[in-house]
Amino acid sequence: MNSLAESKALVMGASSSVGIGAAIAAALKAEGAEVVISARREEALAAVAADLGVHHHVCDITSAESVAALFAWIDEHFGRLDTAVFSTGLNHFTPIRDFDPAAAMPCLQTQFLGGLTFIRESAERMPDGGSIIMLSSLTASRPAFGTSVYAGSKAGLEQITRIAALEYADQGVRVNAVAPGMTRTEMTDGMFGNPNLERAVLEEIPLGRMGTSEDIAHAAVYLADPRCFMTGETLSITGGAELRRIPTLKEIMG
Repeated sequence: MNSLAESKALVMGASSSVGIGAAIAAALKAEGAEVVISARREEALAAVAADLGVHHHVCDITSAESVAALFAWIDEHFGRLDTAVFSTGLNHFTPIRDFDPAAAMPCLQTQFLGGLTFIRESAERMPDGGSIIMLSSLTASRPAFGTSVYAGSKAGLEQITRIAALEYADQGVRVNAVAPGMTRTEMTDGMFGNPNLERAVLEEIPLGRMGTSEDIAHAAVYLADPRCFMTGETLSITGGAELRRIPTLKEIMG
């Protein structure tokens, strides 16, 4: 029997066919879960859902009304959640000297405040326990030029994960995070136009290759499995990059 047979799963942030969210949704389904994916972009989300053969429901995690509609759908169609994955994120890269609070707010609202909302609403649908999985980043623990807003909110997300693990432990809800290193997705694709980037990043990965969305999905399936005896942890899926450093801006720019 598949490890997640007859379970119900939500993956937030899965509107890209080459993204981490879509890969996680596919992996959860392959293990027997009934899956609903959610994101802001309706047409792209519907296309991914059709390709994977899963449910979909549009949701903007920064909108209270949109979040309420998504979880009302889950209440009606699933009745509960066993696994909930928060794979939503927004790029925001700028040096601190150029920091603009208004420009940074969408990233903070999505990754930090959105993460809190996601945990609260998901845990409410897990009265008999379950697994909540938050997507962090290598940059949450390794400093990199221009990443203060993006990485700072991811670091905050990891702390939220630990706090939620404590607060929901008596409910049997496990809350963990996965921190990928540089992974080629729709969000990072533009970075790979720089010929120096892949070379510089690969030099800091002991296992000698970039991670893939499927690598992250394998970790998510492990954390979703009811046999997993972990909570409040962050799994680094980086090929060992957390043992070294993120390349400097000079190294990346060449």
